[in-house]
Amino acid sequence: MKRRHCKSVMGVAAGFVVFALMGGAVPAMAQVVCGDIITQNTNLTEDLACSTSPALTVVGPANLNMQGFIVSCDVTANNGIVLNGAQGKLQNGTVTGCRNGVVAAGTGSHHVSGVTSTANDRHGFLVSSDGNTFIKNIGTNNDSDGFNIDTNDNQFVNNIGSSNEDGFDVDGGDRNRFVNNIGEHNSSDAFDLDSGGQENQYINNTANGNENCGFDIDGPLNQFSNNTANGNGTDGSGPGFHIDGANNELHNNTANNNTGDGIRLTDDSDGVDVFKNVTLNNGESGIQLGDGAENNTVMKNTATGNTNFDLQDDNGGCDNNDWRKNKFGTSNNPGCIE
Repeated sequence: MKRRHCKSVMGVAAGFVVFALMGGAVPAMAQVVCGDIITQNTNLTEDLACSTSPALTVVGPANLNMQGFIVSCDVTANNGIVLNGAQGKLQNGTVTGCRNGVVAAGTGSHHVSGVTSTANDRHGFLVSSDGNTFIKNIGTNNDSDGFNIDTNDNQFVNNIGSSNEDGFDVDGGDRNRFVNNIGEHNSSDAFDLDSGGQENQYINNTANGNENCGFDIDGPLNQFSNNTANGNGTDGSGPGFHIDGANNELHNNTANNNTGDGIRLTDDSDGVDVFKNVTLNNGESGIQLGDGAENNTVMKNTATGNTNFDLQDDNGGCDNNDWRKNKFGTSNNPGCIE
């Protein structure tokens, strides 16, 4: 069950079978109909409203160019477009009204670009295979996540996750990379990492106006650089960054005007490096190290105009936390915070 500090999702089994390349396979020039298994490069030529599950299957390395058309599901129990095999491609269209809009299954290494997945019963994009690339897609107004990832080594560049539960939710996956994505106006978090996911990278992403956290991280060895988390916690006191894991790195991020803390480290945060971040005008503290957050380095950050304290360490004498060369106005532990 999702912790409301900043979800258990019913994942679709990763083992979608790779359909036999026989009955239902679509030649490159044939008109696509619901239920087709696409095994050659194919263009969609009209909108499809499908009662089959999935609506369409693309078996890599085939490419389906949707050409701006819409694939919809008649019932939300059915999946939309499933990528099977390896190195399948999907581009330029909309999937709506399904259980999961787009499913990256099979062996993986698929490429999805320019697709909007909206108003689905579960996820806009469900990533259940490794090594996929998602560029300039939109997951919006889905009942669960815009992008749900429980696998490894995927890349997400210039995507938008808006008005879902979570914008981008990594359920324990490792070594995923997020660059220049936007998570906004979600009912929980913009970027959520659960179940100990590690070695994920978040670079130059934007998390603004979400009801809970901008970044809600439960796992070690993740990196965050040049991200922005502003105006989050619209339904409570969510921080810009909530970190609960060891040896994470937060460098050159901005967290302003959140209703909670700008950056919050909780009790499993050990050995976290908080360097050159900016936290201004947050509703609680600029940077807070909670009770039990130990052996962390907080250095060369700027924190001013925050409501409780600019810098806050709830451990007696700061324990083994190292606060150095920060620019701030107020702190709760002046003997050890500098």
